[in-house]
Amino acid sequence: MRQKQYFNFLSYFLLSLLILLIGIISFNIIVDYTGVFGSKIIPKNIVLKSDNRRIVTPGVIRSYKPTIIITGTSRVGRAIDPSHPIFINKKALNLFYSGGDANELSHLLNFASIIAPPKQVVLGIDFFSFDEDLDIEDYTINFRPFNYQNNSVITRAFKNIDLILSKDALRANLSSLKTKKTIFSEYSKKSFHDRNGRKTDISLLDDTYDKASQVRNLIHVDMTGHGYLNYKFSDEKLNGLIQSLERLKTQGVEIKLFMSPIHVYFLETIFQLGLFPEYSRILAAMSKLSDDPLVEFYDFSGFNEVTIGKKNDKVNGYYPDGGHYSVEVGDQILEVMFNKTDLNKNNFGKLVTSKNFQEHLNNLYQERLTWRSKNFNDAKLLDNLIKLKNTTIDKEEVMKLVTHYFYRPQLIKSNNSPLVITYCDEQQKMAYIEAGDTLIGALPNESSIDFLPISRVKVDAYCIDVNEVTNFDYQNAGFELHKKTPQQFRNNEQPVVNINWLQAQEFCHLKEKRLPTEAEWVKAAKGADERRFPWGNSWPSCQVANYNGVPGQGCGTSSTSNVGTKIKGVSPYGLFDMAGNVFEFVHIRTDDSIIKDQLIKGGSWSSERQHLPISYRRITGIDVIGKHIGFRCAKNID
Repeated sequence: MRQKQYFNFLSYFLLSLLILLIGIISFNIIVDYTGVFGSKIIPKNIVLKSDNRRIVTPGVIRSYKPTIIITGTSRVGRAIDPSHPIFINKKALNLFYSGGDANELSHLLNFASIIAPPKQVVLGIDFFSFDEDLDIEDYTINFRPFNYQNNSVITRAFKNIDLILSKDALRANLSSLKTKKTIFSEYSKKSFHDRNGRKTDISLLDDTYDKASQVRNLIHVDMTGHGYLNYKFSDEKLNGLIQSLERLKTQGVEIKLFMSPIHVYFLETIFQLGLFPEYSRILAAMSKLSDDPLVEFYDFSGFNEVTIGKKNDKVNGYYPDGGHYSVEVGDQILEVMFNKTDLNKNNFGKLVTSKNFQEHLNNLYQERLTWRSKNFNDAKLLDNLIKLKNTTIDKEEVMKLVTHYFYRPQLIKSNNSPLVITYCDEQQKMAYIEAGDTLIGALPNESSIDFLPISRVKVDAYCIDVNEVTNFDYQNAGFELHKKTPQQFRNNEQPVVNINWLQAQEFCHLKEKRLPTEAEWVKAAKGADERRFPWGNSWPSCQVANYNGVPGQGCGTSSTSNVGTKIKGVSPYGLFDMAGNVFEFVHIRTDDSIIKDQLIKGGSWSSERQHLPISYRRITGIDVIGKHIGFRCAKNID
C-alpha cells in the first residue's frame, strides 16, 4: 500500500513538473521577448543591445520590417545614425554586429531578403571581417549563428532551447509584458549604438600613444580576430557576401556600400605587413558590383584629412579610438553617399567602379607616399613599432617609441632627487613654495583645445596643502558631506567630493586660507623643471596616480583613494595626488573676486590618462559638483 502511495506521489510530482515545463516553454514561445520564434500573439518591444544582437536581430526584422537596413561592424554601429535627416520617415534600423564577420553579415542580408526585403541596404565593410580565422565567440558574448536558410519554428526552437527553458528568459518575458511596443521612430534611435562623438580634449602626444598602442595590439603575436599579424584572407567569406548582395539586387533593393575610413595608422600597418593586395581585392570586388545601377560603392579609407586624425598639431577628434570613427564622420559619409555633397576638398569619399578602380588604387599609393613624407615622425614610429611584430610587445616599448619621436628633448629631464618637504605650517601640513617664474600651458603637440598656449608667469611665495582636503577635515570644520556622496567615498582619509567651488572657497576662508590660482597650482605640481606630470615625464600608471587605469574604474577601485598614499607620484615640493584621485578647484584670478566660470585641474580617479598632465585644464561653473571634484587650499605668506 505504501509503495503504491509513493508511486502515485512520484507520478503526480513528475506530471506536475512536466505541466510546469510545458507551461514555461509555451509561455516563452508565445511571449517571445527576443522575437526569435516569430510569435505575433502579444505585441512587444524587442530590446536591442550590443550584447544580444546576434539573438534578437531576426526577431527585429520580422517584427519591424525596416525599409532601410544599415549594417556592418561596430564602426557602423557607433557612427551611422538611423535617425539622421536623410532617413526621416524611411523606417531605417542600424542592425550592426560588434566585430561582425562577413559570413554573419551575409546571413543577416539573406534572412532579410527572405522574410522582409528592404528597399535599401547601407553596408559598411571592414577588412578584418574577411579574416579566415576570425572567431567572434572569442570576444563577443551571445554569439548565435542562425541557419537562416531553414526558417521553420521547430529548427529555431531546437537551436535556441536555452531561450525556451531558462529562468532568465522567463524573467525577461514577464518583464516584456509590462512594456508597450515602441513606435518605429523611437525604436530606430535605440537601434543605434551610443553616439561616438568627437574627442578633442586630448593632446596629440596622448592620442599618438593611444593609436600606437592599438597598432601594437593588431600585430601582437597572440592577437586573433581583429589582429593583422596572422591574417588569412577568406575568398569564401567575400564570395558569400557578394552572393547575398546579388540576391538583394534581383529583388530591386538599392545598395550603398562603403569601405570604413580606418585611421591611417591601421591602414599603414596593412601596407607594411604586405596585406594591401588582400585589402585591394575587397575594393576590386565591391567596385565591380558598383557597375550595376542599383549599387554604389564608396571608398572612405585612405590618407586624407579625416583619416590622418589631426590638423595643425591638434587632434581632429574624429577617432575616439583607433578602431572607431565618430558620428561626425558618419554624417559626412551619409552626405557623400546620399546627397553627393562635394567633400573632395578633404579627399574623403570616392565613388569607385570597375572603370576607375585602377586609377583609384594608384591614387591610394600616392596618398600614402605623400603622407609619409609630410608626417615623418608618425611614419618612423610605425616603421620601428612594426619591426617588433612576432613578439609580445610590451606597452613600455610603445611608450619609449612615442617618447622618442614626439617628446621635445628639453622636456625629458626631471628632478628625481629624494623627497624633502619644506613646511611653512607643519601642523596644517602646508608646503612652502618659493617665489619665481613658472611656465603654464603646453607645447602644441601636448595640448588639446582646452589647453593654454605656453607662457611664463611670475608667482610670489605662498603655502599650499600637501594633501587634498579630506572628509575628516571638512566635517571637523562643521560642514556636512553631501547626501549624494557614495558610501565608498566616505572614508575619513578620502578627499571630500560633491562640493562646489563656492563651498570649497568658504572652507578655505574659514581656515584663513584661499583656493590656489592656476599658476600657483602649476608651480606646486611641476617645481622648477618642465616636467609633464608631477612625478616627471614617465607615463602614468596606477603606482603613481589613481586614475582610469582600468576602463570605467579608477585603477580598479571605482572610487577615490585615501590621500597621500601614492608616494611615487609626489610633486617636487612633496605634494600628493596632484594628478588623479580628484580634480581640484582653482581660482582663475589672483584676487579673491568671484566670477561665473572657474577651473579644475589634475584629473581624477575616473579620468583617462590624457587628463593627467599638469597643463590640462577644464572650465567649470562655480555651482558644479561631482564625485570626481575636490580641492586643496593655499595661503599667502605674510
